[in-house]
Amino acid sequence: MLAQGKVLAVPETSVIDTGSQTIVYRQTMPGTFEGVKVTLGPRMAGPDDVAFYPVIRGIDQGDRIVTAGSFLVDAETRLNPAAGSIYFGG
Repeated sequence: MLAQGKVLAVPETSVIDTGSQTIVYRQTMPGTFEGVKVTLGPRMAGPDDVAFYPVIRGIDQGDRIVTAGSFLVDAETRLNPAAGSIYFGG
């Protein structure tokens, strides 16, 4: 797709950067999300200066991801040990 001038990208609001890893939350079932470690390219700006990151690895085209409120999903997994234990091999 890159040769065609297309690239898989995620909005900046989807990205949780912990300093040691970059996470995007992907929907596995309605109302259920899993944290996915992703490798992203440099921050870019699209139409109307909306920031996004090209995805190098971690998620695929068609994956449904959290685009707003990612920090709330992340906080829930950190505050609720039962929910957090299913992510990253907990």
